[in-house]
Amino acid sequence: LGGQPQIAAKAPARQDRAEPVRFYEIQFTKLGVDVHLDTTVDEETVRRESPDAVIVATGGVPSVPPVVGVDAPNVVQARDVLTGKADAGDNVVIYATEQGMEGLTTADFLAERGKKVELCIPYPTIASKVEMITIMMLLPRLYGKGVTISILAAVRSFENNTVVTFNPFSMQERRIEGVDTLVLATGSMANDGLWKALRGQVKEIYGAGECVAPRKMLESTLDGLRVGLRV
Repeated sequence: LGGQPQIAAKAPARQDRAEPVRFYEIQFTKLGVDVHLDTTVDEETVRRESPDAVIVATGGVPSVPPVVGVDAPNVVQARDVLTGKADAGDNVVIYATEQGMEGLTTADFLAERGKKVELCIPYPTIASKVEMITIMMLLPRLYGKGVTISILAAVRSFENNTVVTFNPFSMQERRIEGVDTLVLATGSMANDGLWKALRGQVKEIYGAGECVAPRKMLESTLDGLRVGLRV
């Protein structure tokens, strides 16, 4: 259970991100909620169960940016690095476009393991969606571990272990040579296929969380509350 909060909790000093999951697990036990893990639900499953209402909370899937060479085997998602599904080499570039914590905490995670890390951000600010106190606590950790943070550095391509970045305003290019792994921290896209497919097929259907639109945990939790009240 838990989706992205469980992934975020893998980063250094971020273990408390998993606390909401632990809270809900306890509540499920108290309230007698049946939880079925490792269970795929599709249209046929819903038709067979014939429920009075369906709430789809299928989350988001990693976004893939329009970068030449993005399908190379040494291009991986940040969330896969944090969960151990993907390995990163010694020289890493992280492309962070989501303006949240994903890129920053992945850089912290890799630098703590002795990797040489450069964080490329295509905007003139660092993590504009994160409150300032959190940024002020995290940046000293990153700089203290030798992480290079490059703003106004959009990634154009990754070929032959070379990341080509460009300034979105001047279009001036820069080449980063000898890169073992390009890590994508480019946010999520709504995993809304089931939600859309079930419309008109069940009595009541609701979407909640990132399957509606990628947002923060606050908005996803509020979705759940509102849907719960309506049902």
